[in-house]
Amino acid sequence: MKLPGDYIAGFIDGEGCFTIVISKHSTKKLRLDARLHFQIELRIDDLEMLQSIQETLGCGKIYTLNYEKYG
Repeated sequence: MKLPGDYIAGFIDGEGCFTIVISKHSTKKLRLDARLHFQIELRIDDLEMLQSIQETLGCGKIYTLNYEKYG
C-alpha cells in the first residue's frame, strides 16, 4: 500500500535517523570514506508499516535484529 508523503515524513520525524559513517580507506585521496545511512527502527509487529514505506519510496532493505544477542 502506497502512503502519502506527509504521513511518511511525520513517521520518519518520530522514528527515523540519518547518520554519516566515516572510516579510513587506503585508496581514496583523503584516505577517508563517508557513507550516508538512513534508518527507521521499529518492533517486528510494525513490519507491514515498514514494507509500505519501502514500497512507497521504492528503495531500502528491511533487517530483523535480535537484541537478546546484544544483552
